[in-house]
Amino acid sequence: MKKFFDDIKKEFKFKSAGPGKKLTGDSSSKAPVVQNSGHAKPRQVPTEGAQRAGAAALARIEQQQHPRPHSSHSAIRNQAKDLACLSVSGVYFICPLTGATITKNEKEAHIKEAILKRLVEDPLEASIMMIHTFNKDQEKVKAGVDIISKLVRGDFMLGFRPEVGPQVGRV
Repeated sequence: MKKFFDDIKKEFKFKSAGPGKKLTGDSSSKAPVVQNSGHAKPRQVPTEGAQRAGAAALARIEQQQHPRPHSSHSAIRNQAKDLACLSVSGVYFICPLTGATITKNEKEAHIKEAILKRLVEDPLEASIMMIHTFNKDQEKVKAGVDIISKLVRGDFMLGFRPEVGPQVGRV
């Protein structure tokens, strides 16, 4: 009976040992690793369709790495590179009253002169232009416009009431 159990134990060890192990030896030793020393298959040349697909994939990857700039962005760059744009001699203004091209230094004096010439033709329009052009403070502009609008309506005429007529000598 003892022999029977010993045979069962040996069979159990034999089945659990795996390949390359001895039954009587230490079961904790590792089996040597076997490497395949056979030559790898040579790579086949891809077909024409596979080559075209690969080229298209490479083109897409390259395009993602270098995104194409927007047309307006490229137009601005091209304009900046243009030598004619870089050779501008100064900044000029066009007078809205006379149409003359003037520099920044001449701008204030030229506009003042043009408005004063206009004063003879149309005093009301010229005075409004003076108020809006020469006053930078918006409160002063509003006050001047209010005064002129009252003058135009006739509110400053002393003693004049349209329903009665001029009142001379009465308070």
